Amino acid sequence: MFETVEYKETLKEKDKLYVDVRTPKEFEKETIPGAINLPILFDDERAVVGTLYKQKSPEDAKLAGVQFISKRLPEVFAEYQRLFKEYKKVYVFCSRGGYRSSSIVSFIYSLGIHIYKLDGGYKFYRQFIREELQKEIQRITPIVLYGNTGTGKTKILQELDALGYPVVDLEAMANHRGSLLGSVGLGKQTTQKMFESYLYDGLLKGNPFVFMEGESRRIGNVALPKELYDKMPEGISIKIESPMEYRVKNLVEEYLKAPSSDGKEEFSKSLMEEELIRALDKIKRYFSKERIEEYKKQIHQGNYDFVAEELCRYYYDPRYSTRIKDYDFEFVNDNEVQCAKEIADQLDSLFEKQE
Repeated sequence: MFETVEYKETLKEKDKLYVDVRTPKEFEKETIPGAINLPILFDDERAVVGTLYKQKSPEDAKLAGVQFISKRLPEVFAEYQRLFKEYKKVYVFCSRGGYRSSSIVSFIYSLGIHIYKLDGGYKFYRQFIREELQKEIQRITPIVLYGNTGTGKTKILQELDALGYPVVDLEAMANHRGSLLGSVGLGKQTTQKMFESYLYDGLLKGNPFVFMEGESRRIGNVALPKELYDKMPEGISIKIESPMEYRVKNLVEEYLKAPSSDGKEEFSKSLMEEELIRALDKIKRYFSKERIEEYKKQIHQGNYDFVAEELCRYYYDPRYSTRIKDYDFEFVNDNEVQCAKEIADQLDSLFEKQE
């Protein structure tokens, strides 16, 4: 008989893989980070099975499910053979640890491949994340970077990460930059459940202090856990300032990538231009119609620096505020590599004094 294990037990295993056997649509929406999708049923097949279950009987629904999966069993078995050789532990899950995961694990196990079923499926995993995320938040001391748009806070976090310091990039986890224009060029935003999963994994490294960027409670469509949002002002606060020229350069690089010699980036750049122009309509209540149209015209003409500086001066800066009155440290950033090293040196000294 195959084994069923709780998600918590799997965390101690390093050489492991999670296999999500739900439909591609379910998998795309949210899953366990790092999982792969080997669906028992595809989206259209599950719709048929669901209809049969409601309109006819559970037996008819199961029969249809067996018919759908049976034609793919050889390739499914071959894939599990490959995964079994590549990973020490393979954990299979569905929505609630029911028929879908039980049937495939039982079948594969009967053929001599020792894989495991995740107890309670994704539902129990979510319960675990909700409970344990609060504990991780309580455990840490946030080191929070504050500063106006374009001051390079994200780049500094990336450099600190490269230096080996614990970093949680909240905007990367949310796939959103946190403003009304924050989705430009990034594609579909992370769901709330996936954001919480990424955050838990980021905090799980066990470090007592973690660098992060100061954010409002909402980052696009996702919300920071209230416990983390409330704890940020209690942590170590760092203010980042930058010359306007540097901020403009950062924003243009971030929103509109430079074209490459093969022309592929040029196409991407054109798409991002159009997306940025559409995004300007989201802030039209803050500007006159004439000014918005002028910004759109300047973007079409390639005058990105002009638009970036205008948005900094007349949109972002007047609306930037923090809950911090007195910062613990202040740095001027015109070179994120150097600034990250200066922050690291200062914080190293701080923690040496505390020991």
